[in-house]
This record gives sequence, structure tokens and C-alpha cells, in this order.
Amino acid sequence: MQDQDSVITVRRLYNGYFGNGTVNISNNGLINNKEYSLVGVQDGSHGVINVTDKGHWNFLGTGEAFRYIYIGDAGDGELNVSREGKVDSGIITAGMKETGTGNITVKDKNSVITNLGTNLGYDGHGEMDISNEGLVVSNGGSSLGYGETGVGNVSITTGGMWEVNKNVYTTIGVAGVGNLNISDGGKFVSQNITFLGDKASGIGTLNLMDATSSFDTVGINVGNFGSGIVNVSNGATLNSTGYGFIGGNASGKGIVNISTDSLWNLKTSSTNAQLLQVGVLGTGELNITTGGIVKARDTQIALNDKSKGDVRVDGQNSLLETFNMYVGTSGTGTLTLTNNGTLNVEGGEVYLGVFEPAVGTLNIGAAHGEAAADAGFITNATKVEFGLGEGVFVFNHTNNSDAGYQVDMLITGDDKDGKVIHDAGHTVFNAGNTYSGKTLVNDGLLTIASHTADGVTGMGSSEVTIASPGTLDILASTNSAGDYTLTNALKGDGLMRVQLSSYDKMFGFTHATGTEFAGVAQLKDSTFTLERDNTAALTHAMLQSDSENTTSVKVGEQSIGGLAMNGGTLIFDTDIPAATLAEGYISVDTLVVGAGDYTWKGRNYQVNGTGDVLIDVPKPWNDPMANNPLTTLNLLEHDDSHVGVQLVKAQTVIGSGGSLTLRDLQGDEVEADKTLHIAQNGTVVAEGDYGFRLTTAPGDGLYVNYGLKALNIHGGQKLTLAEHGGAYGATADMSAKIGGEGDLAINTVRQVSLSNGQNDYQGATYVQMGTLRTDADGALGNTRELNISNAAIVDLNGSTQTVETFTGQMGSTVLFKEGALTVNKGGISQGELTGGGNLNVTGGTLAIEGLNARYNALTSISPNAEVSLDNTQGLGRGNIANDGLLTLKKRDWRTA
Repeated sequence: MQDQDSVITVRRLYNGYFGNGTVNISNNGLINNKEYSLVGVQDGSHGVINVTDKGHWNFLGTGEAFRYIYIGDAGDGELNVSREGKVDSGIITAGMKETGTGNITVKDKNSVITNLGTNLGYDGHGEMDISNEGLVVSNGGSSLGYGETGVGNVSITTGGMWEVNKNVYTTIGVAGVGNLNISDGGKFVSQNITFLGDKASGIGTLNLMDATSSFDTVGINVGNFGSGIVNVSNGATLNSTGYGFIGGNASGKGIVNISTDSLWNLKTSSTNAQLLQVGVLGTGELNITTGGIVKARDTQIALNDKSKGDVRVDGQNSLLETFNMYVGTSGTGTLTLTNNGTLNVEGGEVYLGVFEPAVGTLNIGAAHGEAAADAGFITNATKVEFGLGEGVFVFNHTNNSDAGYQVDMLITGDDKDGKVIHDAGHTVFNAGNTYSGKTLVNDGLLTIASHTADGVTGMGSSEVTIASPGTLDILASTNSAGDYTLTNALKGDGLMRVQLSSYDKMFGFTHATGTEFAGVAQLKDSTFTLERDNTAALTHAMLQSDSENTTSVKVGEQSIGGLAMNGGTLIFDTDIPAATLAEGYISVDTLVVGAGDYTWKGRNYQVNGTGDVLIDVPKPWNDPMANNPLTTLNLLEHDDSHVGVQLVKAQTVIGSGGSLTLRDLQGDEVEADKTLHIAQNGTVVAEGDYGFRLTTAPGDGLYVNYGLKALNIHGGQKLTLAEHGGAYGATADMSAKIGGEGDLAINTVRQVSLSNGQNDYQGATYVQMGTLRTDADGALGNTRELNISNAAIVDLNGSTQTVETFTGQMGSTVLFKEGALTVNKGGISQGELTGGGNLNVTGGTLAIEGLNARYNALTSISPNAEVSLDNTQGLGRGNIANDGLLTLKKRDWRTA
């Protein structure tokens, strides 16, 4: 049909019945079809129809019956419409039977196919390409991949458009496979609903690929009973202003990916539903990434009790905007906000686990059990509410700043199964939260900074559990005076820190707290009374008193797990002198009163070991000992002799009471009463300050006594410590501070210990006989030399010591016991080194002679230092970190 204005009218048109056929309609030529047409009829046949140059293929009559076109019935068929060609027909099907293959091409402006429906890949394979402003108008239901064997593909590019009008559906992947790709300004417009993956076997895919491409439909159902995937990228727009369903029915699985500045818009000015539902009856997944945006009126995740829905907002400028947010309506729903992705809640309300048996989880950063990620954000929300199901609010992010991740909205809901889970990062709760259920601080730092006047703790009525790596900070108040009372049940073995607005604000527990907490209660700015519920709450816990904390010990035994001093103040209800036990005293498993660190429930804590102990000391106090100190007793007994009152009973003592300061109730330090000269063998070698002081006895506790507070060794003299009659424990320990320029000698039958970490004497330390044990870091002060004689032993006992030079004579022993020894100016070791720990040589040359088979400590050699060995086993089995020089000297093996 090439002649101008030529007209042919046929009843039925068969093109390529058994063989090959081509029909060209052009130059305003017209073919009128009274009934249907088959192009590529039998298997193996090939038919082509070209409608070009204003040619027109027209099907007469009205309605659907007998006006259809099969392009590729059982064979191969083509329909090409270009250069203002026009086709008006009933339903067009490309790829009708399993062997059929149909291809439809519509290109160029004013090239139009108008039909009553378009089916690509009914049971066969169908393709349709719309490009260069070509247009397809379908006034009836259309599908891609209708039957289980059907495959339908549509490509809309370069300004091409497919319109589906009237009250009809478009289905991509009915029971087969359907793919719709839109790019380069292509457009799809539907006046009704679009399905992807309609039946259980159906697989439908929609790809929107750039900023000039769009897809408009009243509603979209991705994965109705089958599988559906939608990818919107590179600034493309998907509009479905009626609703968006992902995972529509029980077997349905839908995935929607909105990425790279693209938009899925479900909002209009009308009052229609505009709902986004992810996991309606099936499984739905929505991923908003790299600046993608989704806007809906209300968003629901996991609508039905068997459904599952997951939404992820990931990346800077990625946005989910909705009026209200429902996560886990009746099923299992998850919303993850990560890497600065944002949820904007215009209606202000987020619901988690709305109805039973729903589980609704909101993740900030990453899900529980995953590696922490950068947090996302919630804007304009006034509350997050746990519903009748199980609501879970997870904080697993990487914001570890002092300011932390701020949570201003109220967390509420009377859900016994609700959970706040904190896995990583620093999170700050600012609202007077009222939720029930559980608060689980597994790791990271959760700060409670709410200030209320009605007893609300900021964690509602939830049961609080702090795991060993986790930290709970309380900076809040529960009344108008600025005090804070913890009314939550408290469990776990992590760290709870309390820092109120000032030192005089009261902190306390209630009976509801229980007795199961076994971690550390670190009290900073606060006032605390150790009695009744407060004592019960710490039955198995460590109480750490920091600077600006004052703890008053009331009458009777106050039994708690442990006590650690870190600059705080203890007030005891007792007079000095008094009975051997204070009227109000503390019983603990572990007492920490020395500088360094301690381990509690597998977690390491650093403390300075200092603090104030306040007692009632009458002024003046007329003690006959004041004018006649017991200088005839063994000097080692002077620091713990005439014990007056026991304040703390302890099974294990770390450090010494000499690190604490004794004050009266007015806060004035209790002064030393007299300074005495100390003579040995007729020569004055030191001075001793005597007076009230605090002492500890290993495995016993903390006492107030009148005895030796400090020693000052004269330069050029040597002070010798030797226990009396084989004494041990406190009577063989020197807890007084040792200073001065003179030397210190240890001459003992059994063992002498040094337990004051504030020692600063500068002379040499001679271990002449027996064992010297160091029970506190820095017990050797600033000694210029550690010199160990034959058969003498130094037991580091896990402590850290520093010496200028080291001399270990033949037959001497150093027991490291996981301690550390730093040698600044070298020396010689001819004895035995044994055990694990650290040996640090920072300068000079340390010569190590002989083998040390039982030594397995780490030896670190600094850049300006040398370690010299005469035996390859001189450093035993220990590792060596060598930044300096390690040498192996030659020796005469004949005399070895």
C-alpha cells in the first residue's frame, strides 16, 4: 500500500502463514480490517507489517471481539510503526503461542498505536520498543509475560510514551516474566493499577533509569502473588498517588530500590489513601539509597501477621517522608536508618509492633548483631510508641562524640515485650520516656539526660540490663530539686555512671531496683547514702566514688560487692578513738584504694586511688600516744600499729589506705602530731611523720589508726626494713609514703611488701635477703637503682615499677607475675628472670647473663637502649619488641 490515499478493506489479514510475508502501509495508505489479523501464523513462518509515512491500519467496528492482532502467533511476527504511521485496533498480542515471537516498534513523533489492550509474551516471547516520541495508547488491560512460558519486554526511550487509559490494569509478569525499561525521557502513564509479579510464578521488573524518565500510575503492587522488582535510579520519578504495595499477597515477594536522587511519590492533594505498605500479606523490601526519596501519606511495614517487611533508608539526602510511620503493624517489620538517611514524620508519630503478634524494629545505624554503622535520623517525630505487639528500638551506630546521637522524641508504650537495645555508639535520651519492657545496654554509651518533676527516670518502667561492655550514664533528674531516684529494675555487670547537676543532688535506688546488678556504680557529682535500698541494690556491685561524690555510711553493716576510691568522699558515723569497728561500716569482697586499675566482671577500670574519709575527731584529741609514739616497735609495724577503728571489711585489698586523706567532719585534714627521728644502729637515717591515718591490711580492710604516715630517708643514709619475728601481712607491709634522697634496704627472713603508690624516694633499693613484694604501681618511687643480692627475690606481683639502673646479682630472682619493670639506664642481670609481663629497657645497656628458661614476658627495647645477651635463651620464651639494639655476646663455650 504505497500509493497516495490507497484503500484496501479486508475481512481477515494473515501475513506469513507458513512462509514469509511483508505488508507495507505508507503514503496515507489505508487498510481496513473487519476482523482479526495474524502475523507470523505457523511455527517457522515470518510476517512483517510496516506502517509508515502516515499509513494507517484500521480495524473496523467497536468492542474487543474479532478486532485483535497477533504479532507472532506461533511463528515470528513484526509490527513497525514509524514516521507518523497509525494503528487502531482491538487487543494486540505479541508472542501468542509458546513458539511465537512478536516484535512491535513504535517510533517518531505522531506515530501511534491505539488499541484495547497490549499483551507482550502471552505464552511466547514479545517485545515492544517505543522511542523518539512514539506513542502507544492502550484502552484496555495490558500485560507483559502472561502465561507461565510467556516473556514480555518493553523499552520506552527518547520521549516515547505508553498510555494505559480507563479502569484497566497493567501487569508486568502475570504468570511469566515481564520487563519494562524506561530511559532517556521515556514515559509510562496509567489511569489505574500496575502489578508486578501477579501470580505465584510471575516475575516482573520495572527499571526507571534517568531524570527525564517517569512512571505514573494510580497504584502499584510489586510482588502480588509472584516476584516483583522496581529499580528507580539517576533522578527518575515514579508516581503512584493511590497507593504502593510491596509484597501484596501471601506468596508475593517485592523489592523496590529508589536510588541516586530518584523519587517515588505517593502523595497528592486529594484525600485518597496514598498508602505505602511494605509487606502487605507477603514479603516486601524497600531500599532508599544515595539520595533517593520516597513520599507517602502513611507508611506501614508488615501489615498482616504472616507478612514481613524491610525498609532501609541509607545515605546522605536519602529520605522517607510520611505522615505517620507504622513498623510491624501485625507482622514482622524492620526500618533501618543508616549513613545519614532520614525519616521525616510529618504527623509526628512512629509506632513499633502495633498489634499482636507483630514485631516492629527500628534500627539507628545497623541492626542488632551487625557491625555498627553511621546513624540515620528521624525528624519532626514527637514520639516513638511500642504497641500491643513487640516493639524494638535499636541503637547500633558509630557516633561516639561527647554530644552523642540526640533522641528528643518521647519513647512510650505499655508493651511488656518492648525493647530498647543499645549496641554501639553514644546515644542521649532527652525526653521523660514512659515505655515499659526492657532496656538492654549491650555496648556503647547510653546517656539519660531527661529532667522531670514526676519521678520519670527517662527509661520508663523498663527493666534495665547493662552488659559488661556497656555503659549507662545518668545526667538526669526525677524531681524539681534536681535529685534522681532510679525506680527501674537493674541487672547486668556493666557500668552505670551518675553525674547530677551538682555534688549536693541526691542519688538513690528503690526497692524495685532489686539486688541483681553486679556491675560498677560510678558516682560522680552526687550525694549518696549507703543504707537500706541503696545498699541492697549494690549487694553484688562495685561502688566507685569519684570526685564530687559524697557517700555517707549509715549505722550497721552495709554489705556490697566492692568499693573503689577515685577521688570521692566517704563519711562514717563514728568517733575516733572508738571501738575496733565503726558503728556504720562497709563489708565488701574487693576494696580498691590504690592508684592504677582494677578488673571487675571482666572489664578494666582506671582509678587514682585517692579520696577523703571523714570521721568525727574531737579537737584537741588527747591521746597519750601523741607524746610517746611506739618507736621501739619494728618500723614495719609503725604504719599499722595501734589500729583503732575498722571502717571497711574486705576479703581482697588493692592498694593501700595511705593513698586516702583522713579529714574531720568539717573537712579539715587530720594533721600529723609529731615528727620523729628514726635511728638504726645508732645512726639517724630518716624522719617519720606520725599521726592519724588510714591503713589497709591485705585480706582484711580499711582502718583508721595512729601510726606512721610518711618516711623521709636522709641523703647518704640507708633505711633498712625487716619484719619482726617472721611477721606477715600488715605487720610486714610498709604502707606509709616513703620519700627522701637516701637508700632503702630490705633484709627479711620471709617477705616485706611496699604498698604505697605515692612513694617518691630517690635513693637505691637494696634487696639484701628474703623477698620484696611490690603491692602498688610506683611502690619503688623514683629509685636510682634496684639491686638484688644472691638468694634474694623481688616479686612484682602484677604491679608496674620504674628504676634507673638494675643489678640482679648471681642467684637473685625477679618474679614478674604479669607485672612491668622499666629500666631507664641499663644495668646487669646475673640472676633469674621468671614469669610473664613486661620488661621495658628505655636507655643504656642492660646485660643479661645466663639463660632464663621460665621467662616469658614481653621485652621492649627503646631506640636509645641496648639489651646484651650471652645466651640465646637469655630472654626465655618471651616476645621481643626491638626498636633499639639487641646483641648476643661471644663466650667461651668450653667453660660454659
